Amino acid sequence: MGRGCRRDRLVGRSVRGGVDGGRRFFHSRSSCRCLSPGIGSWPFFLVAGATWRAVHAAQTGRGRRGDDPDISAVGVSLRHLVGSGGGGPGPGAGPVVLRSPLGHLGSLSLPGGACTPMSPTLSVPESRGAAAPVSISVAMTTYNGARYVDAQLESIAAQTCRPDELVIGDDQSRDDTAAVVGAFAERHPGMAVRFERNRERLGSTRNFEQVARRCRGNLVVFADQDDLWLPQRLARVVETFAANSDASYVFSDGLLIDEDGDAVTGTLFSSVGFTSAEQAAYRSGEGLRVLLRHNVVTGAALAVRRADLIRTLPFEPGWIHDYFIAFLLEARGRGVCIAEPLIRYRCHRNQQVGVARQGLAQALAYARKQTADYCRREAQNFQTLRARLATRGLAPTDPLPAALDDKCRFIIQRARMRIEPLSAPGLLWRALRRGDYIHYGLGWRQAVVDLMAVALAVRARHHR
Repeated sequence: MGRGCRRDRLVGRSVRGGVDGGRRFFHSRSSCRCLSPGIGSWPFFLVAGATWRAVHAAQTGRGRRGDDPDISAVGVSLRHLVGSGGGGPGPGAGPVVLRSPLGHLGSLSLPGGACTPMSPTLSVPESRGAAAPVSISVAMTTYNGARYVDAQLESIAAQTCRPDELVIGDDQSRDDTAAVVGAFAERHPGMAVRFERNRERLGSTRNFEQVARRCRGNLVVFADQDDLWLPQRLARVVETFAANSDASYVFSDGLLIDEDGDAVTGTLFSSVGFTSAEQAAYRSGEGLRVLLRHNVVTGAALAVRRADLIRTLPFEPGWIHDYFIAFLLEARGRGVCIAEPLIRYRCHRNQQVGVARQGLAQALAYARKQTADYCRREAQNFQTLRARLATRGLAPTDPLPAALDDKCRFIIQRARMRIEPLSAPGLLWRALRRGDYIHYGLGWRQAVVDLMAVALAVRARHHR
C-alpha cells in the first residue's frame, strides 16, 4: 500500500470512536475498487487527452480566436452518472386562510380513525429504546401539485398498513392543490389529514422541516407529491424497523415512471448509482463510506424514527433534507436499505430534485452545473456538517472529522481546476493518486465530469 490511498492509515479505526468498534468505512485500495470502476478505463484517458488538448490550445493561444475548444471530443457515454445534493432552517409558519371543498377556512385539520397496522400488536422500538405501539405519520410537502397529488394520496390510502396521520405542508401553491387535498379528505373520513399552508415560500427542504416538526407518530415516512406508493410500502417499513431495533432510518428502492405514469427503464437505486457493492457495504454497517462518496438516499423512499429525526433539526442551509438526515444519523447510528421497490418514482422536467439521467447530453449538463462556485458551496456544506457533528459528542479518535476535512479539500481542489485550467491535470492526477475520486467521489466518472467542466470553463473564457 503506497501513496495511492492516503486514507488507508485509517483502516481498523472505529467509525464511532468505540461505540461500534467493529465497523469500518475505510479499506485498502484494493477493497475500494469494488465501489468504482478503475481509473485505467479507456474512457478516462480518451476524455483526459481531448480535454487537455483543448485547454492547452486555448491557454497558449494556438487556437484561433472564435474557435471552440474541442468539447465534442469528450464523447464518452456515461451510463451511471450521478451527483450529490446538498436546504435550511426556517421559522414556524402558522395556518392561513384558504378555500377548500370542505367549506372550511384556515388550516385543514381533518380528524380520522386510528391507524390500522397489518398486525394490531406490532410494536417497534422508539429510537432503540423500549418498544412502543407503532404509530405512523406520513410527511408530505406540496407546491403546485394538483396534477399528481390526488393519485399519490389514493396510493397512501390503499396501503395494507394504514398511517395514523397525513401531515401536508403546502408552499403557497397557486393551483388547486388545496382543493384536491380537501376533496381527498372528504372521500376518506377515516384518515386524519392535517393540511397547512405556509405563510411564505420556504422551499422544499425548509418545508419538509416544518412538516417534520408537526408529525406525531413514532415513525415518520416521507412522501413526494408526485410519486405513487406500492401497497406494501408502510407494512415493509414497519417490519424492517421491528427487525432492526438499532436502525435510525430505512430507505428503499423504487420503480421509475415518466410524467404519464409509464414505466421507465431502471430503478431508483440504479439511477442514483447505488451499486450492489455499495448496498452490501450499507448492509455491513459501512453506510458512511458510501455517503462520503455520494448521496444514495432518496427522500421519497425514506422513513425515520421520529425521536431520531428530531435530533437532526434544524436542517442546515444548503443541504437537501434526505442527504442531511442520512449523513447525520449514520454518523451516530445506522440505516437499512431495502432492495425491494416500494414506490413508483416519477421522473419529469419540473421536479426540483430528481434522479440523474444517463447519456452524454446529461453528462455535459451536469458538468455545466458543477462550476467553481458550485464546488465551493458543496465544500461549505460539508464544513457546516462537520461543525454540526462536533456538537454531537464524537469521540476524539473518531476518523469521521478528518475524512470530512479530506472531502472538503478534494472539493476545493476541484473548484481550483475550473479557476486555473492549466493546473487541472496535475491536481486531478494527485487526487487520483491519493484515491480521492474513489473515497470522496464517483471514481473515473467524476474525473471525466471534472475534465469536461474544465473544458467548458476554458471555452467560456475563450469567448469573452
